[in-house]
Amino acid sequence: MHEEIDRLAEQYGNSFLVFWEKKLKNNYEELKNSFTSKWKNTKIGYSYKTNYMPMICRRINQLGGYAEVVSEMEIYLARKIGVKWNKIIFNGPAKTPRSIKNVAANGGLVQIDNMRDLDILDGLGRSTSKVMKVGLRISIDIGNGHSRFGIDTKSPEFKKILTTIKKNRNLTLSGIHCHMPDRSLESFGRRMEEVIAIIKGSTELGNIEYLNIGGGFMSKMPKVLMDALRVQHASFADYAAVIGNALNESGIEQTMELIIEPGTAVVADTMKYYTRIMTIKCINDKNIAVVDGSIFDISAMSRSNSLPMKIYSSNNTEAVNQDVWSVAGYTCIENDMISNKYLGNINVGDFAEISNVGSYSNVMKPPFIKPAPTILVIREDGGKIEVARKKERFSDVFRNYI
Repeated sequence: MHEEIDRLAEQYGNSFLVFWEKKLKNNYEELKNSFTSKWKNTKIGYSYKTNYMPMICRRINQLGGYAEVVSEMEIYLARKIGVKWNKIIFNGPAKTPRSIKNVAANGGLVQIDNMRDLDILDGLGRSTSKVMKVGLRISIDIGNGHSRFGIDTKSPEFKKILTTIKKNRNLTLSGIHCHMPDRSLESFGRRMEEVIAIIKGSTELGNIEYLNIGGGFMSKMPKVLMDALRVQHASFADYAAVIGNALNESGIEQTMELIIEPGTAVVADTMKYYTRIMTIKCINDKNIAVVDGSIFDISAMSRSNSLPMKIYSSNNTEAVNQDVWSVAGYTCIENDMISNKYLGNINVGDFAEISNVGSYSNVMKPPFIKPAPTILVIREDGGKIEVARKKERFSDVFRNYI
């Protein structure tokens, strides 16, 4: 395995990401089948912000998924790769007026997050003859406080939004949206109780067509990662059972569309990161291996140093008889640590393989000290390795400076 990685490193650099296309397809289909078995009218809106690599977004579109976007940049990508307007779900707290108008006027779904969104849509509705369907993100408390996103259903703004939409003959409230950061099954059970009560108890909502329960589903992960994160894993089938059973027991019509917005769940385990050990040292009895990569390449948001890691040893280096290692990145940041407690031998020239890095890795990589690495792809048919993204050059980083 070391020789194979070394050959790729000679061509693409000492650090690179590898994406497995087949894993993406399998994850998507397993997630969809799990939910449609409980609630037939389920649609998946893939969260572009989680990993907007065009190859991933294009494959999701081919599989029938919606594009869940939060920026004008992501709308641009969706349209460029052939996503139809009516398959775009537009979320986010700071939408531009132009992007709201483009999505709404062309048949996409804009989900209102705040009063500014409403004002723009209300003005658009009064200046056109098109009837536009809109959604409303709601903020609820399921035991750990309200999300900062969406509208509090107990606030005056909630009633004002419903009244404004009702008065505008070209706006129709099509559905409601709820997303919380908690990934536990219990949290999904509580949020379903809340949204079902709102749907059934608020006559002002009218006959909405969809419920968007958002994302936040756990990805597939090895036990070592579950233990490190101290989480109890939930499968796609587990989430589907909690959400689908709640809908079935509620008496809500089966014609209502259920929308889910996964990101991490479908892409986290589709990518691995490979980086070469450049140097080793011992400081105060602490063994440190410095790699050509960085935690910023793979976990820019969470700074997690608990990701599963393997070392592939070179055959031409002398073994070091130490068994506990800190694996550090190339940056000048003290806590740039990929792992703080690797057990085993590490030598210069070895490669570290870090798994489960498909979520929020390449999209949040800053041009800090080194540009972004190459992303390689292994296609579904298991054929030759191809380049999905070229290694960023210095000129790419400095192009827009004066």
